[in-house]
Amino acid sequence: WAMQWVPEDEVVTWLNAVKAKVSEYNMSLIVEVANEVFTPGVGPWSFWKGTVDELSLLSNYVLNWRNAYAPEVKVWSPSIPGFWSNQPGQDNIYAFMNWLRNYPRRNEFDAFSLHLYFLTADNLWKPSSNETNWTGFIEYKDALRAMGINKPIVDGEKWFGPGVVVPGTMYNYGVKSLTQGISQTCYFFLWSQGNDETNL
Repeated sequence: WAMQWVPEDEVVTWLNAVKAKVSEYNMSLIVEVANEVFTPGVGPWSFWKGTVDELSLLSNYVLNWRNAYAPEVKVWSPSIPGFWSNQPGQDNIYAFMNWLRNYPRRNEFDAFSLHLYFLTADNLWKPSSNETNWTGFIEYKDALRAMGINKPIVDGEKWFGPGVVVPGTMYNYGVKSLTQGISQTCYFFLWSQGNDETNL
């Protein structure tokens, strides 16, 4: 939690510049409220340092900003990185769902984002385990649907492990994920035939 409150005139100036580029390249403008919340015990990868109340405050700010300045912008929920592991205390999905149940504006999010690192097409339908790298997609989806939330689920950062990316890996995951309820996959980092995004 280190948010800097930016004057509204600066926000509008920035937004107009971004919207011009989005229009020029026929893209969509999406804002994710916060990156990888509820990540205890993962050291430098624990991006969100705030409290539950601060996450609600930030979510309100982003949703209010969208409503006031850019109603066409899609707002994704705060993202989580799955369970991270099977270690006690790293129950990111349950912590996120507990927050979401008590957040009165949850239905204003256009999509719900989690990061399914290392999850492959063969294991998409399996519950959280070592095979799925403890990503917990099934648990995440089931918890959302149990709350009556039927908005899209997105894989906001897709990353495959070393030696996994071969012809068909990305295609197979993209197609299979659509059949399992993931509406969009953002390929983030491949890390197989080189150490940068040029693999894509």
